[in-house]
Amino acid sequence: MASLRIFVCAMFSIGFYQTAAALEIRCPANLMETPGVVSPDPLWTIAATTGERPLDSVGVYWGSTDQRGAQVPDDTQKKKSLETMTWQLPKADGGHYWVGCSYTNTTAMLYQKIAPTYSRCTATYTLLPSGRRLRLAAMLCQ
Repeated sequence: MASLRIFVCAMFSIGFYQTAAALEIRCPANLMETPGVVSPDPLWTIAATTGERPLDSVGVYWGSTDQRGAQVPDDTQKKKSLETMTWQLPKADGGHYWVGCSYTNTTAMLYQKIAPTYSRCTATYTLLPSGRRLRLAAMLCQ
C-alpha cells in the first residue's frame, strides 16, 4: 500500500486580531497542497493531485500538540442568513484548546493554540437561501 505524505504550505498564516473584548481568528482563505507519494512497488504509477484548497470550516479541538480531538459545539443556531456555533472552553489540565481550519478536498488542517485566558469561541457562517453554508464570516474567542 502506498504511503501518502502531504506537504502543506499555507498561502497566508493564521491571523489573530484582538479587539478590547474578543480575539478574531482568521484562517487562511486557501492553502496550497503538494502531495508527496512513495510507491512500495515500481509496477504502480502514482497519480496525485496538487493545488489550492479553499477554506471549508473551523472547529475547536482539545489536546496536546500531537494529538487533538474535535469538540462538539455547545450551541448551534440558524437565523435567516446566519449560522452560529459556540464552544465553551472550560479550564482543564493536560492539554490546550486549538482552532482548527479545515479545507475542501484534503485531510490537511491548520491549527493554532487558543490562549487559556479565553473561555468561549463562536464561529459565524453566512448561509445561502437554501440554508447551506456559503462562507465563514467570523471566528471570535472571548
